[in-house]
Amino acid sequence: MAHAPIWVACLMVPLCVTACSKKDNHVYIPDEAEALSERIQTQSNPVPVLVTAEQLQPLAPTDEVDDGALESFHQQLTDKQQQADWQTFRQQLKLKPDQIVWLGSQRRRFKEDFNPVDLRHTNAYLQANQLMINYFRRLKSPNLIEAQGELETTADYQQRLDAAQQQHQQLTGKLKVDLSHLELALNVLHAPVCFNVDDQDAYNAIEYDADHETLSLRTSIPYVTEKEVLAQAYNPNFDGQQVEVLKVELHYPLAQAKRNLDDLKRGTCLGYLLQLDAAQRLTVKQLILSAYSSDTAIPQPVVYRFKPQQLRYDLYQEQQEVTRRDDGTRDYHPKPRQLLRSTDIPIPQQIDYRFGLANISAETQGASDE
Repeated sequence: MAHAPIWVACLMVPLCVTACSKKDNHVYIPDEAEALSERIQTQSNPVPVLVTAEQLQPLAPTDEVDDGALESFHQQLTDKQQQADWQTFRQQLKLKPDQIVWLGSQRRRFKEDFNPVDLRHTNAYLQANQLMINYFRRLKSPNLIEAQGELETTADYQQRLDAAQQQHQQLTGKLKVDLSHLELALNVLHAPVCFNVDDQDAYNAIEYDADHETLSLRTSIPYVTEKEVLAQAYNPNFDGQQVEVLKVELHYPLAQAKRNLDDLKRGTCLGYLLQLDAAQRLTVKQLILSAYSSDTAIPQPVVYRFKPQQLRYDLYQEQQEVTRRDDGTRDYHPKPRQLLRSTDIPIPQQIDYRFGLANISAETQGASDE
């Protein structure tokens, strides 16, 4: 399975994390007092460890891993600027050390193996867990040592070999896997889910009800417009098409809407705030909308944490209807849209997967993501 090669600082579309350091960012959290009272200092409450240094074993020569995914993970983990920008974004959201944000990577949107952020896809957690663990297992694997030279004695070669092994042990002996690595892995492997009003239709829209202070968003996944689909129904070869639409509804204060609705309509992405418990399981606590403000010289992030009034996937069937004219020719046109299935996603929601080594046996730790 191919994975995204880059997790850029601008993870969301169009939110650019590099602008998060500005003090005048628009941030709205429904219960500000509670958020402030629950704030935990990283120094006294470190990021939870998922795999200790003692538990982490090197990759075996026979283990198969996804080199592309590991390279992508490495690039983003070692990019100091991106990591600093992401930490600033986390601070803006007032996250605790045991909380992560799952938004996805913008570069994934244009890959053939489109893999959007989706709470229903349980294999997403297994894949992210394997990716982060295999990355550090590879780091702990011994480096290849140059073979004994023609003019090198066996004693000198053994001394060089022992020195290299000792140095490798010193460099990797304390490696461990923590929650921040899981956050990175989840985002690297998935595309963001975004909304815009460029093609406002039955599949895609951002709408606001001022009377009820309700914000409604919907988008087709993968993205397609109603016009594109229905146009095919006039083609005799059209066999029908299923379209899945994600719908989100939330309370959004009128004052906030007056300030940020135009920004949201230029493009906003949906993310999830998850929290780790003592059993190393995640619970989805809230949703996050992220966009940017264009009312300043430098675009400012607009973020909003909330519990949705509705989070639902609707699956529609678009079909063709054929009628005959008086002259015997056929007329092709769309049938009325049929709703096949609705799936409500409850929030909060516990993820039934234990991260770390609990679900990875010694035989399967190095298995590549299928």
